[in-house]
Amino acid sequence: MAPRCFSSRPGAIPWSYACSCPDINDHYPGGNYPGSFTFDDATKTCVDATSSPKCEYGTFRYNGACVDDPCFDANYNSPCSANQVCSAAADGASYTCTCRGQMVSGVCKINPCMATPCPVAGSTCSPSFDFTTQTCFCPEGSSDGSCAIKGSCTGTTADAPSFIRPSSGSPPTSTSAYNVKYKTHIFKALVSGSVALRVDALNNGWDTFLFLYNAPFNPAAQLTNIIIGNDDLAGAGRNSGFTVNLVAGNVYVLVVTGYMSTNSGTYTISSNPNASTVGICV
Repeated sequence: MAPRCFSSRPGAIPWSYACSCPDINDHYPGGNYPGSFTFDDATKTCVDATSSPKCEYGTFRYNGACVDDPCFDANYNSPCSANQVCSAAADGASYTCTCRGQMVSGVCKINPCMATPCPVAGSTCSPSFDFTTQTCFCPEGSSDGSCAIKGSCTGTTADAPSFIRPSSGSPPTSTSAYNVKYKTHIFKALVSGSVALRVDALNNGWDTFLFLYNAPFNPAAQLTNIIIGNDDLAGAGRNSGFTVNLVAGNVYVLVVTGYMSTNSGTYTISSNPNASTVGICV
């Protein structure tokens, strides 16, 4: 990591420049290196001259000698992968890489809510389970990040991805044999207490199935964070739903799917209290 040099600054002599050195304490164990690197104008390098021997940046002092900094190669590149922070051992013999976000399938990923905050002041951000996408919830409960009021909770599973759906239960404890198409609706509850949720098929009376999860929802881990699932509302029919206790401020995921692999189509979601009061698709 080369010194950082700046050209003429406000109040400085025209055409002059100043150089500063990187802070070794961002990766030195304990963040308390017993020295200080300053820019040497003669050699145009960063040097720790606080004790003998003098150590050039890229090395540091240990037991009276300059040892190579394991967090840099010859070109001052870190040995750690993207989004990881390198921490050097005090003797320079080894290093440790720490993910600044979350490891997902062996890859360090940054929470998208940190990398790209929601654009509307007061919004709440919820990342997807794999940290690839995010959903912004506006103060009034909008689920698309635009803060525009939505008039319905209509959707379709016709062009949706598939997963092996769980069975019914509160909560379900097993998965079914059916690979079914599904659609998710993420929402932040605006009320606490008992709420009745239901989904109604809109075309050809296809057989719906409804699940509720605590966010995040992972289709590859169908039973993780699951709260409740229902096939037939009131025990019979093509519609599904349930009554559940919500907590205001918590983020939930409604998953609309079908009973069998051949069951898919358009639908509408409703609730009691009404969807705008609860915070679903308002």
